[in-house]
Order: sequence, then C-alpha cells, then structure tokens
Amino acid sequence: MKNYPMDETDSDHRNRQFGQALGLDADEVELWVSAIEEDGSGMGYVVHFSSETPVDVLAKVQGLGEDMTINVGPSTDSPAAQGLVGAISFPAEGLSFS
Repeated sequence: MKNYPMDETDSDHRNRQFGQALGLDADEVELWVSAIEEDGSGMGYVVHFSSETPVDVLAKVQGLGEDMTINVGPSTDSPAAQGLVGAISFPAEGLSFS
C-alpha cells in the first residue's frame, strides 16, 4: 500500500520525488518538465525540460545538458536521484506533461 499524505496523487508524489532529485520544488517540476522517459538501461530516467523554462529554474539543476535534458538514477551522485529507481514507474513510451 502506498503511504502518501491525504489528497496527494501519484503525480504529486512523482513531482516531489523528481524535484528532490533535481533540486527543484514539485511545482517547478510540474510547470517546466516536458517529458520523463526511461533511459534505456532500466535503471534511470531522462528528464526533458521545456524550452520555455526560466534561466533561474535551469540554474538550479546541476548537470543539466545543453539539450535541456538530465539523466537521473543510480549512476548520478545525488542520493535523492538514486532513490528514484524502483520508486517511480512509467509506461514504456515515457511520460509527457501538457
């Protein structure tokens, strides 16, 4: 059984976990992350940021590539990012935000 605070949805939980891994608030993940997909190894994720993401938000994400993507999972140095593996699951085709 999932242990979430009252009124928290799976997407709220996911945004909070990715936010912790990326150094962002859950609201910033919801607003500025355009897609999340498995990285192909089955052990991590590729997080894509919108081209409209403000510079101050992008500056918070250590290791963000010029293509506005970052890999999170066990190969990163962040303990929070390592905790994502197995804690979050997505459909094989990835997840897109609108």
